[in-house]
Amino acid sequence: MLSNEILRTCNNEHIAAAALGCIGGVLEHRVARAAQEEGLTSGAYVARVVRAFPQKTGPAGLSCLQQRINGDEMPILAGLAMIVETALQERPGEV
Repeated sequence: MLSNEILRTCNNEHIAAAALGCIGGVLEHRVARAAQEEGLTSGAYVARVVRAFPQKTGPAGLSCLQQRINGDEMPILAGLAMIVETALQERPGEV
């Protein structure tokens, strides 16, 4: 399953940083701001979010992730974006 691949590879801060760079745009800037507030690099922040995702979301969230990436042209990046967006929305003051 590709969702497992995301969780396995993007929990490495260097891979997470590279994937985030590929996504770019507003998400990359939001992550940079959140990471800076927590004293982390963007890659370390994303890797931590990815590692925490299975426990925070449970089977329903993992199923939602798999549904989101099924058939996507770039499933790894789409899934990572979903995971990161979910984490950012949980932050106080984020929308």
